[in-house]
Amino acid sequence: MFISFGDIIRIVLFALGVSWCCKVIGRWRKDMEELREVEETARKAGIIIVWAVTVVIAIAVVWFAFTVIARIISGLPGLKIFF
Repeated sequence: MFISFGDIIRIVLFALGVSWCCKVIGRWRKDMEELREVEETARKAGIIIVWAVTVVIAIAVVWFAFTVIARIISGLPGLKIFF
């Protein structure tokens, strides 16, 4: 089995997704404080949109990781637990 160009793109997107989630989750307290204090609707909407995008990215990252782990497990002889 060889790594294809599509696999490299998926790996890069996975790494970027993990990086994005780490950066945004690190801002959790600051964003919550800003949502409570700021009266500007545009800033609040921006924060909410960033967190909505983060939820979608986090779901994709977890799904990809689960898929890779399941493929590894299914390839091991005698460990076909899930399939």
